[in-house]
Amino acid sequence: MGKADALSRRPDFEQGTKDDNKDQTLLKPEYFAIRAMEKGHMLINAEEGEILDEIRKSEAKEDDVVKAVEEMKRAKVKSLRGDEWKLEEGLVLKEGKVYVPKDETLRTKIIRLHHDTPIAGHGGQWKTVEMVTRNYWWPGVTKQVQKYVEGCDQCQRNKNRPTPPAGKLMPNPIPTKPWADVSVDFIVKLPESQGMDSILVVCDRFSKMAHFIPTTETTLALGLAKLFRDHVWKLHGLPETVISDRGPQFAADFTKELNKMLGIDTRLSTAFHPQTDGQTERTNQELEQYLRSFVDHKQTDWPDWLATAEFSYNNKEQSSTKETPFMVNVGRHPRTGFDLRRQGNHPAAADFADRMKLQHEETQAALKKAQDDMRRYADRSRGEAVKYKEGDKVLLATRDLQIQGRPTRKLTEKFIGPYTVKKIISPNAVELDLHRSIRIHPVVNVSRIVMYREDDQLGNSRRSSSGRTPSRRSFPPTQWN
Repeated sequence: MGKADALSRRPDFEQGTKDDNKDQTLLKPEYFAIRAMEKGHMLINAEEGEILDEIRKSEAKEDDVVKAVEEMKRAKVKSLRGDEWKLEEGLVLKEGKVYVPKDETLRTKIIRLHHDTPIAGHGGQWKTVEMVTRNYWWPGVTKQVQKYVEGCDQCQRNKNRPTPPAGKLMPNPIPTKPWADVSVDFIVKLPESQGMDSILVVCDRFSKMAHFIPTTETTLALGLAKLFRDHVWKLHGLPETVISDRGPQFAADFTKELNKMLGIDTRLSTAFHPQTDGQTERTNQELEQYLRSFVDHKQTDWPDWLATAEFSYNNKEQSSTKETPFMVNVGRHPRTGFDLRRQGNHPAAADFADRMKLQHEETQAALKKAQDDMRRYADRSRGEAVKYKEGDKVLLATRDLQIQGRPTRKLTEKFIGPYTVKKIISPNAVELDLHRSIRIHPVVNVSRIVMYREDDQLGNSRRSSSGRTPSRRSFPPTQWN
């Protein structure tokens, strides 16, 4: 016996069924409130319906507006011809848009409805203006909407800033000799191999010579000091300055452990530069590019390539010095195995000393020119630093913060705060009064902060759309990446 097909079971095919649309209503008409206008239609939800009722009630305070519209209509004032103004169901309409009386609470409520809600989606200034003015109008609506959006707490926290980085470039002082001024940086989160998952990159800021040392991401200051002793100090001696982007406390702990290990009491200068001269960053990029070219498919043999990567890097001419790191350090190029001719006899000691002195002077001049060029190029895309003062409220960028408990950076707020400027360190750096959960050094570059805009009437005294008060929020433990 055959089975009934789907068509034979349709309810509208049953005997006695007269309405083939019975029980198929998807959205009931009462779910909607539609108001038709001559110049378009407005779809109004429950809150908008309440707003229209409030506008009608507020009109009583502006009887002169209604009377003026009626009088000008009767007088056939030119500006009112063509149905520019009209009265309809207790509302004053201008070109089909509802005129909102001079009631700041009501106007703010309308802006909030078209900006803060999930449907509005916290649009930008002009998008919010367009949404509001589809259905409403009042004098100065554009400026008021722009001011509201500019002071929106959620927008300030979560949106990228299209403005150029604040503050002119302030490069580090130019070193005067090799291995007196070194930078320490890390390449982390590599595939684990031979018990290692990171690379310690130590770079001489004068000659640009670098050493690539395998390590682990969890290695503390003591372990890093041992690596520095075994791979750098034994070759070049003790530096005068150590620069790190991990914060001044890290650099201080690192040098303290190194001094203790070497049995000396030399005071090293340490510095924290969130934005250094870019040398170490470029070194990291070149090393990563080298490893990508030579590691195996599983990427597990990267520690085996660090020695040849280091030799290759140090044997290449640097754009800033116009020399190779080998030449600046020892006055000659290393033998590579494919030299075309033998090296001549070594010069006399006096001649060699003179040549090295000249080499270092030329290197320093080249570094100065490269630094000036870099500053001039960088400053073309940078704005003047905002002149902050003590007591200002600012937001701190999260782009370089490691925030625990947040599964993905893409959905993490762009800025946290607000925090108070505690002290002005320099035109490009300020000290912030940070919450104890923010485990970073309180001195930050001005490129990492933006002014927090507060507006007594419209802005951040109100609760955000999520219902949270936008004050200093409890935030997961945070540190620099």
